[in-house]
Amino acid sequence: MGYALTGYPSRSDKRRRQSQYRFCAYEDDRRRPKGKARARRKGTVEANGRVAQMKTPPSSLQELPVEVLERIFVLSRDLTLMPALNSYFYHNLKPSSHLLRKFMWEIYSFDYYDYEASVLRGKLSNFNENEVFLIDSIFDNRTFFEFYRDNYAELSKRVRGYIPRYCLEADFSMSHPDVPGYDFPERFYTEFDHLFLHKEMMNDLGNTFTFERVSEVIEGLLEWLFTEFPPYVKNYDQIHEAIVLVLDLGFPDYVDAPAGPLFALLHAVFENKDPQGLRAFADRLCEEEVEDSRIKLLESFLTRWYAEGESRDCLSDPMLWAELRRLSNMAVVEAIERCGGEPQYDIFF
Repeated sequence: MGYALTGYPSRSDKRRRQSQYRFCAYEDDRRRPKGKARARRKGTVEANGRVAQMKTPPSSLQELPVEVLERIFVLSRDLTLMPALNSYFYHNLKPSSHLLRKFMWEIYSFDYYDYEASVLRGKLSNFNENEVFLIDSIFDNRTFFEFYRDNYAELSKRVRGYIPRYCLEADFSMSHPDVPGYDFPERFYTEFDHLFLHKEMMNDLGNTFTFERVSEVIEGLLEWLFTEFPPYVKNYDQIHEAIVLVLDLGFPDYVDAPAGPLFALLHAVFENKDPQGLRAFADRLCEEEVEDSRIKLLESFLTRWYAEGESRDCLSDPMLWAELRRLSNMAVVEAIERCGGEPQYDIFF
């Protein structure tokens, strides 16, 4: 009637609804039914006849067990890379005591059974598999050093000793031609709270390390004390004990610039940029009412460390009196005279 289309019947064929007229598919026929059939997973038939689905391998790291992820994380030796990938990795791999412990043993413990370490292995007798030797580069990393320091009582039970990093770079020899001794790492020349808060650790480290620049440590200690005013230092006896500890950890025949600490004390106490904070700190150290607690501290320091021998001669050194002339503080001059210093008047005029 005007709606017929060429090639199409104008009405549906009722015979196609009958089964005998439907399309038949044969086994060898290459034609496929229209549409996409859902792919079924392969499986294995169990004893009870059920089909057990085979586990497919994980398609990403995120599908691995957390224990495997932690092991990969530790072997990567990078604390920042994997946790920054996404929130899942951050949640499972964020820094924790558990992971830091694994990292520390993995990175900084010496592999005693390394084939190339046979020379060094012969020098470490009576080795116990439950003990480790830490490489001293652990002191260069603030994160791992603070973790080791704060958990020293527990972690040190496994640590038998320390090995210098240069032993692992050449022939694994315990000596080096360019290194006269085994000096403390540089961190201990610039950070001094260990001398007050972690004495046990410092004494144990003294079995391996030695302060080769004793004056530098004491000078830095005095400048730090009278600049930072640490709240856990309550009296002068604590300062005295810290200096004794440094001397014990240094060379026995210490004669390294004995006047250096005195110059450092004069500069830190009498040229301080925070006079109010210094006065409060000095008053706390003296533990008694005095007219000037700074002079009291100076006299205590001179009486203890510059009372005899070569140290006493430093009190008459022209360089010291030139410094006193620059300070222009008669109370300091009188304190040094009372402790045995001979004035160098020719410097004043």
